Amino acid sequence: MPSTAAEKTWETCLTQISNQISKQSFRTWFAPIRLINLEENSETARLRLAVPNAFHTEWLESHYAHVVRKTASKVLGRQTNVAYEVAPDIAVGEETDEPPALPLEPSHRNREYLPRTYPT
Repeated sequence: MPSTAAEKTWETCLTQISNQISKQSFRTWFAPIRLINLEENSETARLRLAVPNAFHTEWLESHYAHVVRKTASKVLGRQTNVAYEVAPDIAVGEETDEPPALPLEPSHRNREYLPRTYPT
């Protein structure tokens, strides 16, 4: 639960971003992100975000940079720059409220039949 004004602002950004992209994309790319800090002045703002690895940074910058920047600028009411920093301690993976699926029972169609070998 957000406790500071900056955390509340980031949560608002996340909510708006989640309405713009698929649920799966949001879980994969935005759920692991953590706010480092938010710096504001009268004309601009700078949002520093922690991500799990360099690949995560590259993917966000090449696929979602415009979404993050536009959303943050709208929420903050000023031009916002976004910077990502790698924080390897952030867990990557889906967090879901759904229980894991049960394994499928094998069927005769996918069983592998091997020839029997007899000792000589």
